[in-house]
Amino acid sequence: MSTSSPIRTTQNTMSPVGETKHLNGRLAMAERNEQSLVNFKIDVVVKEAAEATLSSMGISTSAYLGMCLRQLAQERKLPFSFEADPEFWIAEAQVGRAAELLRSGLFEKTIELRKRVGEHIIAETKKIRPRLVEDLQACRPSMNPDDDLERTCMEGFTAFYVSFDAEIGSKNFNELVRYFSNREMTSFLEIIPSPYPWVKAVQETLSTLCSEESRFLVQSIVDFCTAEEIDSSSTGKMPAQEAVLDLASKLDEIIDTVLDEYEEHGSSFSLRFVGAESYITIVQKALADKKEALERWEECGMAAKLEEQLEERKQKADEDFKKLLALMDRN
Repeated sequence: MSTSSPIRTTQNTMSPVGETKHLNGRLAMAERNEQSLVNFKIDVVVKEAAEATLSSMGISTSAYLGMCLRQLAQERKLPFSFEADPEFWIAEAQVGRAAELLRSGLFEKTIELRKRVGEHIIAETKKIRPRLVEDLQACRPSMNPDDDLERTCMEGFTAFYVSFDAEIGSKNFNELVRYFSNREMTSFLEIIPSPYPWVKAVQETLSTLCSEESRFLVQSIVDFCTAEEIDSSSTGKMPAQEAVLDLASKLDEIIDTVLDEYEEHGSSFSLRFVGAESYITIVQKALADKKEALERWEECGMAAKLEEQLEERKQKADEDFKKLLALMDRN
């Protein structure tokens, strides 16, 4: 539940002409500019949402409360219908949390970490590409152009090779940790029943990269969470994979919370940053970068299709082999 927040406002009583009060046993006309302090507590979500709305109108909280009290005193009834929408306040609480992540700078820092990690991984992969080409050239004499399975495997590797940058750019922290620690990076090669010479060479090169980038990724996440005190149990040491995945998920939650709330409640979100639009610019850029990365990866969807084709051909090869064995048994 949201906590309460005090609101202090000083108002002019603006006593109507003729209003009197007793002072030292005598009647005296009330001063028109007499000040009165109003101090009360209110749910912090309500306070933030109301202040954001009033700020966009150029009205202070003090002025608004004064208007409400004057209207109440003049009309002798509430100047509004007493209805509450629970869904509205749930949404406002979520927007408030997202706004605080942005205002504190944690969102921008997390976005920068994701960008820095992705750039490092892509740069390291580019370094090994010449080695991968050398591996393939060295094994070219042993390749069989008439081998359907080998040709499909080569197509899968080629798709991986050209789409790797887009794939890394599309993944969040949790997906990156799983990708490298579980060696999903080389999964398209590991489904081949009898590795060809070039496949083995490529696997060794990529496995080394997987190990190195997995360590880099984990250490980067742990160091960041320790520095930002995101998790009290984070000590800077290399934790178990489950703990790393938990930390990665918390970083993803920071990013997703801000981007999702901005997309779903853009108006309410923006109200909280009237006069500080640079914060909104940060969110808009992060959202545009995310969409661009996903679009790039969708354009490279051929990689997934080729991997699927390879699996289908493997199954067909197994079925053909079983048929051959059955035929030999009959003869």
